[in-house]
Amino acid sequence: MAAIDAGAAGYIPKAAQGSVFADALRLVIDGGVYVPAEALVADEPGADAATIDDLSPRQVQVLQMLLQGKSNKLIGRALDLSESTVKTHLLAIFRRLNVNSRTQAVLAAARLGLRLPHGA
Repeated sequence: MAAIDAGAAGYIPKAAQGSVFADALRLVIDGGVYVPAEALVADEPGADAATIDDLSPRQVQVLQMLLQGKSNKLIGRALDLSESTVKTHLLAIFRRLNVNSRTQAVLAAARLGLRLPHGA
């Protein structure tokens, strides 16, 4: 989880088979985030009942930049928002996805199938 929190687009355990590696690589190239199934256990906080439609277009933009590992300051610069406004959007995203941290939000986005735009 520390790797995802630091901006990694995925994590593949050492014991994973070659086919898992290939599938994970394809997913990341397509803009997804790969996290092994063990990390997505049902009793973790997450977005099981949420959908991307539950987020505003601006919240989706903020979440996409969060998936890229950008800091609040860089998100604000890119979207022409104050850092305080970015924090407000993040809190709303956390609430809607039923998570408590940036890492959990990334995992919830992966569960929902959120993809980064190509070239991001």
